[in-house]
This record gives sequence, structure tokens and C-alpha cells, in this order.
Amino acid sequence: MMFFRKEDNDTSKLEKCLADYRIKKSSITMHQILGIFPKIPLFYTSLKPEIGPDNFPYVNLRLRAKNEQQITLKEIADKALDKGFGVTINKSWNRTDWVFSLGDFISLSRAGFLVSHDGNTGFQSKVIEEDTKVQVGNPNEDVIPIVVRKHLRIFMQTTLRIAEPKFYIMFNPKDIPPWTVMFNISRKDFRSDSEYQYTLGILIWFFPKTVFVGSIENDTSQFFEI
Repeated sequence: MMFFRKEDNDTSKLEKCLADYRIKKSSITMHQILGIFPKIPLFYTSLKPEIGPDNFPYVNLRLRAKNEQQITLKEIADKALDKGFGVTINKSWNRTDWVFSLGDFISLSRAGFLVSHDGNTGFQSKVIEEDTKVQVGNPNEDVIPIVVRKHLRIFMQTTLRIAEPKFYIMFNPKDIPPWTVMFNISRKDFRSDSEYQYTLGILIWFFPKTVFVGSIENDTSQFFEI
């Protein structure tokens, strides 16, 4: 009779879920994956981040390894937020099993679990054709902790060359999810639609996958320092 430790069972289950997800993307499978990841040991040879294809820094962790140091995602979450890096899982020259952005670690660090959303998140362009009452305010620690604001501000000033980046969070009950982080930039600040959309698209790297990011032309709302 053969026995397995619980973490081995969890790792094997995760490997199966990852294989299934590659074949067919399913929200059920994704939630299973995010539920297992914080429970299992992961392995590394170095915690020095390397720049990924998206030009953001990542530390690579492995699901299985011999004679390597162990760490959990929960243990690395605070370090990721402090230093400003994401995590890749089983990265090789031709495949990466999973990618966590910096924003993914906000909920893990603060609440102990990973979050996602079944609706549309990230960047969207849309026209509001009817009056809608919304609430705006300064994004709180659950959206973007102060330690992450630092990385966002530096990125926007140095990489995006936005001298005085500001933002606010908007709550719109008609959106799913209802939260959007709005920036003090607009289409007129960019040479093309694609450059504008690309800029907003990459900013989601700093936020949980439960928010939109966007901007409004001639926005008169109150912005807050990042």
C-alpha cells in the first residue's frame, strides 16, 4: 500500500487542473487552481526577479524540484508587494504554467486567498449613454496598498513618462465588477488609440483582477496622488 502526503495530493491535483485548463479554459477550474495554489509548497533556486516578456519583473517558482528551497505563495506575497514583482510557475523556454501579477498578491497578503472574477476586468472602452450615479474616492488598501502605490507611481513616471500620475476609484453598480480605477490620462495624451489602450492595459498588472482600469476625457472628478 502506498501513501502520499497531503501536499503531494494537492500538487498532483493542481497539475491536473492546470493541464485541464490549458485544454479548455473554465471558470470552475480556474477557481480550483487559485484555491490550491496557496496551500502547497513551491520550490526555487533564486528569488532574484527576472524581466518577463511584458517587461515586468518575475520570480520563477516550481511545483516540483529536488534539493531546492521551499516557499509558499503566502510567504512570498509580502515580499512581492514590497519589492514589486510577480511570480511565474514552471517557466521554461516554451511554456509557463501560470503567471501571477503584482496585483494578484494583494488579496493573498491581506486576506490569505487569491481572487479572480467571472466578469470582464482589465481595460475596456465604452460609452455611457444614460445618466448613472457613481461614487468616487481614494482607492483603499484592499485595491492598492501604499507599498504598491510606490511601484505604480515610479512605473508611470519613468516608463510611461507621466510626470504627475493621479487616480481615483469609481463605484458604478451597473458595472460587473462595479469598481474602476480611473487615471488622470486620456486619449489626447497619446499618439494613437493602440498606444492609449496598451497603456491602460498594462496598468492592470498592479491591481487585483476584480477591478477595471480606465479614464474619461475631460474628467472633472477629484483625483488623488498615487
